Amino acid sequence: MTDPFAGLPYRPCVGIMLVNHAGRVFVGKRIDNRESEAWQMPQGGIDDGEELHLAALRELEEETGVA
Repeated sequence: MTDPFAGLPYRPCVGIMLVNHAGRVFVGKRIDNRESEAWQMPQGGIDDGEELHLAALRELEEETGVA
């Protein structure tokens, strides 16, 4: 079977679901398109050789400031 995504400009990525003690899920409004109502959870690409859980923690801090 061939990879249908081969040749696309994507790379492996991680996504994070941040939940508080009350069960509320964090979503952030995108600031790169102020006219849009686009919301998303923290996510981003995995660096070469990076472990998945460390990539997730890095992206969480980069996108939200949560250490």
